[in-house]
Amino acid sequence: FVSAIMLGSLFTRADIDINVLKDRNPLYVMLSDGRLRNGYTVNLMNKVHAMRPVTISIEGLDGAMIRTAFSDEAPTLTTILQPDMLKSLKIFVVVPKRNGLDRHSFNFIITEKDGTKLLIQDTSFNGPRK
Repeated sequence: FVSAIMLGSLFTRADIDINVLKDRNPLYVMLSDGRLRNGYTVNLMNKVHAMRPVTISIEGLDGAMIRTAFSDEAPTLTTILQPDMLKSLKIFVVVPKRNGLDRHSFNFIITEKDGTKLLIQDTSFNGPRK
C-alpha cells in the first residue's frame, strides 16, 4: 500500500515549482513619472530533465509591466529554465500612478511555450496609504 502511494506521488508531482518573495524594504518605490514599483525574488524550479522556456506574466494588476535589471519593461518576461535546476530572478513590477492604491493582490502566471498555464502564484503589490 505504501509503495503504491509513493509511486503515485512520484508520477503526479508537479514538474515545476515557484516561490515568490516580496521585497520588504522598501515596500514600494515611486518613480519620477509617478508610477509605482515593487520588487520580488521569483524562484522557479524546473524538475524535468530538459531545458524549458517559460513566460512570466501578471494577472490582476491593470496596466502592470514587469522587468528585470537586464530587460526592458514589458507585459511578459520570457526565460529559459535549465534541466533540474533552480532559477532565481529579481523581478520588478511597475504599475501606472493610482490614487489610493494601498495593497492589492495579484498573481504571477507561469506559462509554457505552447500557452499552457503551469503555475499561478498569488502575492501582493504595495503602494502609499490613502
